[in-house]
Amino acid sequence: TLIGGGVSGLWLLSRLRELGYGVLLVEGHSLGAGQSLRAQGLVHDPCQPAGDPVRGPSRAELSQIWQRCLEGRGEVDLRAVQRLSGVQYQWFCPPRGFRPRLFGGLRHSAFQGPGEALEREAYPPSLRHDRFRGQLYRLDEPVLDMGSLLEELARPHRQAMVLNQSHVVPAADGGLTLRVSDRDPVVVRSRRTIACAGANNGFLSQTNMQLRPAQLVMVRGSGLPDSLNLHCLEADEEGPRLSIISQRDLAGRTVWYIGGRLAEEGGRSRSERHLHRVRRQLTALLPWVDFAGSEWSNTHVDWAEPRQRHRARPTQPGVSQLNRLITVWPVTLGMVPLMAEQVLKLLRQQDFQPRYRDLSLLDHWPRPLVGVRPWDDPGRQWHR
Repeated sequence: TLIGGGVSGLWLLSRLRELGYGVLLVEGHSLGAGQSLRAQGLVHDPCQPAGDPVRGPSRAELSQIWQRCLEGRGEVDLRAVQRLSGVQYQWFCPPRGFRPRLFGGLRHSAFQGPGEALEREAYPPSLRHDRFRGQLYRLDEPVLDMGSLLEELARPHRQAMVLNQSHVVPAADGGLTLRVSDRDPVVVRSRRTIACAGANNGFLSQTNMQLRPAQLVMVRGSGLPDSLNLHCLEADEEGPRLSIISQRDLAGRTVWYIGGRLAEEGGRSRSERHLHRVRRQLTALLPWVDFAGSEWSNTHVDWAEPRQRHRARPTQPGVSQLNRLITVWPVTLGMVPLMAEQVLKLLRQQDFQPRYRDLSLLDHWPRPLVGVRPWDDPGRQWHR
């Protein structure tokens, strides 16, 4: 049984069912409602340090795994996933005055290898401005629509997913009690339970987990340039100060979804204070952009990770086991396939063979649907 219907749970569901395992995914709300729909859709987190090449695939190898999947040639078929862009830009943009040593730090940036340095005539139109300062680099990596990714992962496996409206805690014998309104509880038993519920993994086991709180900002308005995916880096920063990813809401409006270091620094700040801070920095970085009449909002998330010494940022996914319970943290979207492979390796080491599972008792049980993206939430408050 898989607990948690984000990208991690759905990816594992696809891999395990493809190998013949009888799998049931249990979700308490909507698919992606925890971390996945709050992610920016970047295969590689720009704040993420380089992984240890001795322990797993390199960034380039993970990119190739994702590219094969997006082309329909990989372990999971993602051909129908919407790609918001195939290009991102790195901008070394000191807001407090130009410092030449910025460029010497490029090879040590979070992107692990410089993108293509661009001449000004190759800049995207929104950055060809007289007031633009610094150096721009092109990075050929996709930006994915997270709702589309969740939908395509879930679509072939609807019959193997159920909704549960109560806290689900696995018993020592692997039993899980499922509850929804207007139905009698049902107990399902599993030889293994895999917790892939992000921050909620902490409710399922005594697990070594750390949380990295963040507060991401959304801004929408008629003056925003479209299709801008920009990571703004400064000297002495391990990752971008701001990462701006362009989205489209259900009404077709441009929405900038803003993460980066500033989002993490504001993880525990009051919403009004953080919105003001992000707005001030955006105005300083992009003074030619017209923010008049723009609307602003924010969303909080706790990124869940395996605990590290001194709360360092992990460079590898986390997979741990206690008796029947396996707990996973992929750390980044790009590492989800690596996490899944580590789980499969663990099962093989235990000679855990595929076995058919009769799920007919749950044929009429409600199924979870993909949740809404933060900027499409009809109950969201926007501020001018």
